Amino acid sequence: MIKNKSNKISVKFYLDTRNKKELKKIISRVRAEKHNLYFTTPYNISVKNWDSEKQKAKRNPKIQYEAINSGLTKIENDIIQIINKANINNPNITLSEIFYLIELEIKGSNKQKERSFWTALNYYLETQKIAFSTFKKFGTLKTHLQDFEALIKQEINFESIDYDFLTKFSDYLFVQKKLQINSVSSVIKKLKTFMNWALRALYHNNTAYKSFNISEVETDQIALSQKELQILIEADLTDKPVLDKARDLFVFMCETGQRVSDLKKIDKSELKEINNRLFWHLRTQKTDEILVIPLSNIALNILDKYSLFRDKQPLPIISEQKLNEHIKKLCEYLGINEEVSIFTSIGGKKERHLKPKFELITNHTARRTFCTLFLERGGRPEVLMKITGHKDLKTLKKYIKVTDNIVQQEFDRIWNNAPIFKIAK
Repeated sequence: MIKNKSNKISVKFYLDTRNKKELKKIISRVRAEKHNLYFTTPYNISVKNWDSEKQKAKRNPKIQYEAINSGLTKIENDIIQIINKANINNPNITLSEIFYLIELEIKGSNKQKERSFWTALNYYLETQKIAFSTFKKFGTLKTHLQDFEALIKQEINFESIDYDFLTKFSDYLFVQKKLQINSVSSVIKKLKTFMNWALRALYHNNTAYKSFNISEVETDQIALSQKELQILIEADLTDKPVLDKARDLFVFMCETGQRVSDLKKIDKSELKEINNRLFWHLRTQKTDEILVIPLSNIALNILDKYSLFRDKQPLPIISEQKLNEHIKKLCEYLGINEEVSIFTSIGGKKERHLKPKFELITNHTARRTFCTLFLERGGRPEVLMKITGHKDLKTLKKYIKVTDNIVQQEFDRIWNNAPIFKIAK
């Protein structure tokens, strides 16, 4: 890392660990006054050969570590020379102008091209450390914008994204793409997130987009009841091995409250004993935080069921799409078909529909089921958040279905157990 004290500019190198390839791109970040300029260096290296503390390649004769380190040093030195030269030629030079000079010299490209909306969006997706699920949502945003650009036959740029543009873009998502209001809200939020990043990175100075918002509406949260979960657990699926495995994975999520993305990468090394009790020490894929999750007897039974057949991976692996298909089929087979009222909002118009419950069940229903039953059984919200990793009650609320049982139990606990007073006549 290097620093230029006069302009408080630092240069740092790190790996783009988002992709699953063994060789990771080395990214350079130039930071000043909370603004960042990112660019991809021409070098790739594996995680095991990278010293993140020293920000250089480890000594390994099997790789060209000297060439990589020399190249990174040259990039550092070039940036320092650009900054020093700029300060000498113009003591009042602005940060934006310094970043511009670095772009021209280091990135070796035309300013107009580099600062175009699409180039910046592609660069954002290449360099930002975001969860894969979030990355896919930005990919969906990009597709919608490209389709919209083709429809209006007008090139999208940073300055064109204002309140009027977002109004028309939202109408397009409602009418042409037939998205529901929460889906449109999610797309707009992702676009504004990118625009905010580009603003901080000095790609533009447009703020006309900031006042536009589409509020989400509260949706029906589908969760299994205790009785329905018990039906799943006790079902004899000996002659249906595919559904049997899907059931075990789904129930394991119902018992731990975790996402399918974390279940797919569970490792035996993450299962550790504390005071003679087995816990799952999970580093979540979405937030990269460590959760310590107690395992219920049912969860332990599921792990034990596969212990003789699996080495490092303690549970069978099923794709998210197939798991959703199997769980719907299984719940239909077991008669979990209560009619459920759901409300959709297409084109801003709210409509009510009745659907059998099994059609609405997905792998995410398991996480909601855990949250709902945890509270229904008397668990405290702050303890629940510790297990699930939710940061605030507002987010947790989206995962909870407040059932009639919860309302009745809480009402009885607070009111019917209180001292009885006679009403004066």
